Amino acid sequence: MSPSGTARVRRAPVLVALAVLAVGGGLADRAIRPAVATQVSLAPSLPTAAPTSALSSAWYCPGAPGPPGATAAGQLVLANAGSRPVAGTITAVTGHGAPRTQPVAVAARSQLVVPQAQLGEGPSGAATVQLAGGGVGVEEVVTGQLGRSAAPCASATSQQWYLATGSTIKGNVLTLALFNPTASYAVADLTFATDQGPASPGDFQGIEVPADGLVTVDVGAHVQDRTGVATTVSARIGRLVVGQLELASGAAAAPATAGPGGAPASGGASVATAPAAGGAPATTAPGGGTAQGGAPATAGYGVAGMALSLGAPMPGTRWSFPAGQDGGGTIEGYHVYNPSGRVAEVSLALGLDAGSAEPFQLTVGPQQELTLVANSQLRVPQKVGHDAVVTATNGVPVVAVRTVAATAPAAGAGRADLLGSPHVARRWVLPGGEATSATDLEVAVQDPGPDPGTVSVSSLAGGVEAPVPGLTGLPVASGGRLSLRIGDHLTSPSVALVVQASVPVVVESDQYQLKGPGVSASLGIPLS
Repeated sequence: MSPSGTARVRRAPVLVALAVLAVGGGLADRAIRPAVATQVSLAPSLPTAAPTSALSSAWYCPGAPGPPGATAAGQLVLANAGSRPVAGTITAVTGHGAPRTQPVAVAARSQLVVPQAQLGEGPSGAATVQLAGGGVGVEEVVTGQLGRSAAPCASATSQQWYLATGSTIKGNVLTLALFNPTASYAVADLTFATDQGPASPGDFQGIEVPADGLVTVDVGAHVQDRTGVATTVSARIGRLVVGQLELASGAAAAPATAGPGGAPASGGASVATAPAAGGAPATTAPGGGTAQGGAPATAGYGVAGMALSLGAPMPGTRWSFPAGQDGGGTIEGYHVYNPSGRVAEVSLALGLDAGSAEPFQLTVGPQQELTLVANSQLRVPQKVGHDAVVTATNGVPVVAVRTVAATAPAAGAGRADLLGSPHVARRWVLPGGEATSATDLEVAVQDPGPDPGTVSVSSLAGGVEAPVPGLTGLPVASGGRLSLRIGDHLTSPSVALVVQASVPVVVESDQYQLKGPGVSASLGIPLS
C-alpha cells in the first residue's frame, strides 16, 4: 500500500518496466526466499468462490459489530464472474428479532451492491447469502467517520477462529461478532493472548449463540487497556463465523513496555525491536520477552481509523502478503499469533522492489502474539515497496496479519488489517472497490512460486468481462510481484475486477481515500 501520492505517481509509469526486469532477473535477490509448490490448494481456511458449475453456494458475513453510531453505512458487495445469472436469497440477522430473508439476483459478469440498510439490519448486522449457483464472490464493506474498511465474507463455518491482532488501549473499541448461520445453537469460549499475559474472562466462557443468531462481544469490557490482543474463539458445540471490528479514535498514547526489559508475562504478546546495528535477527523468547530488549515500537497504536477483518478458521505454516511499504507517514506491522501449546519458529521474509533484506527469524511462544514493526527495522528501507511471506519453519502452525496505520503526509490516513493468504490460485475476483479522483485503488499480485508467469486484469460490468487497458499480459517473475494502480487505467465509482494469471499467485486489493480518512486492505477471493 502506498504511503503517499508522490510514491504512487512515481510507481505507476514504470509498472511494465518493473515487470520486465522481474522476468529478466532484476529481482533475483528474492531467491533467498523458499518458493512454494505450484499446485493450487484451496481449503476452507480461505474464503473461496464455488465453481461456476456448482448447483449452489453460500457466503456468511458476520457484519461490523461496532457501538451505536460508530459506523455510518454497511453494504454487501457481490461479484459474479460466471457467464450465467445467479439468483438466491440474503438472510439478515441483527441479534434481536427474527431473521429477515429477501431475494437477490446477480447478473452474469456483473457486480451487485446491497446496502445493509436495505436488508433492515443496520450497519452491524450479519447476513447469509445463499445462491443457486457458483462463481460469485462476496465481501462486506463498512464506512463511517473513521474511514472505510472491507473484508471477504466466509465461505464456510468452523469450530475454531483466530484473530491475530487487536487493542483495547484508551481510545480503542475492539468488538467481535459471533455469527451462527446454522439451524442449531452454538456455545463458544473466548481466550486471549495479551501483552500482559493470557486472559480467559469468565463472562466470555460458554457464550450461547442461537441458531441463525448473532452475538457481539465488547472485548474491552473484560480485557482492558491491552496494547496487543490476539483472540481464539472455540465452539464447544456447533459451528460459527467470527469477525472483528477495531475502532481507534487516535486518543491513545504510545504504549509502554509490558514489563522489565519489555517482557510481558508468559504466554502474552510482545513487540520485536531492532538491535542498534540492525544486524541480528529480531527474536522473542518462549515466555514472550523481546530478545534485544528496548522499548517496543507502537505498530500504529494511537492512529485513528477502523479495521474490519474476518478471522482465520485454522492456523497455517505459510502466509503471503502481496503488498507492503512503510515510511512516508505509514507504519507497517506484522503480527504472528501462535495459538498452540508448542514454540513456533517463524521466518518473515520480505521481497523488496529494490535491493534485498535478510529474513527475520522469530520465536513465538505458546499462546503468544509477536509484533514486528517494519519501521523499526534498519534492514527494511523506507518508501520501498515489498511483499512478505511468513513461514513456520518448525512446522508449528501460526496465524499472521499485516497492519497498516497511515498518518500525514500519507494520503488516506487510517488503519487496515489484512490476514495473509495461506493459498495460491490462478484466478481471483475482487468484488468491490473505487478508482476515482477521490479514491485510489491498487491491486498487488505476488508470484511466490518457482515459475514466472503473466497477469491480466479485467473488469466485470454489464454482462461483460472486459480487459482493463494496459493491464493484460504483464510479466511477473518467480518470487516477484506487481503493484498495479487501477486508477491509471480505469475510472469507476464502483468496480469489480478479475485477476487471471498463468501461474498460481496471491492477489490483494488496497484502497485509500485521497480527500479524507480511509485505508482499506482486502485479499481477493480465489475462483475455484
